[in-house]
Amino acid sequence: MAAWTVWTLLLCAVLTGQGSKSQDCGVAPLNTRVVGGVNATAGSWPWQVSMHSTSSRTHFCGGTLVSNQWILTAAHCIISNILSSYTLYLGRETQSGPNVHEVSSTVSKIIVHPDYNNKRFNNDIALIELSNPVTFNDYIRPVCLASNSSQFHNSTSCWATGWGQIGKDEALPTKYSLQEVQIPVIGGNQCSCIYRKQINITNEMICAGQENKGICQGDSDSFKMSG
Repeated sequence: MAAWTVWTLLLCAVLTGQGSKSQDCGVAPLNTRVVGGVNATAGSWPWQVSMHSTSSRTHFCGGTLVSNQWILTAAHCIISNILSSYTLYLGRETQSGPNVHEVSSTVSKIIVHPDYNNKRFNNDIALIELSNPVTFNDYIRPVCLASNSSQFHNSTSCWATGWGQIGKDEALPTKYSLQEVQIPVIGGNQCSCIYRKQINITNEMICAGQENKGICQGDSDSFKMSG
């Protein structure tokens, strides 16, 4: 079964920095970009965030650092309105063992898109405010956001990163390092054909993926664009 990826985030991360005025965003000095669904080198994706349930102390969703105090994630990752339910980790490499460059944070505010539809997955986007600003370094940096005029053409190379499932019907891994894989954008018509029995693909969605390469549960909000 093809591992096609459907994404509904309206603000897609552009690694080249197009549409951003910040000189700090979108720069990953330690990125080696190994293609094929393998372990990511420490510091390769300094905007990657690991969202944990405070009660279970386990990873359940990904996020993206967009400034020194704000995280972009998927609205379906907001599983509770209680702020203390979440602990966020930045600069994390692995879900077990030491993470010497890691910083943890609690949450001070959550903003879910007012038009989010959890049945159709329209506007599946949310913002999380960290309790305190983080200091940027080689392992913790913000991504650059796309401009309003950005276009994402078929076959544009993308990167998916995360600590989600690495195979169908497998449990979320607890000991894996951050994974990365390169996948192409696919057209809306093709995506609609693939998902016609599961979800209505709208113009507010972007599809990316290919057979045996993509994302799975636990990888939400881990889609990165590169020009």
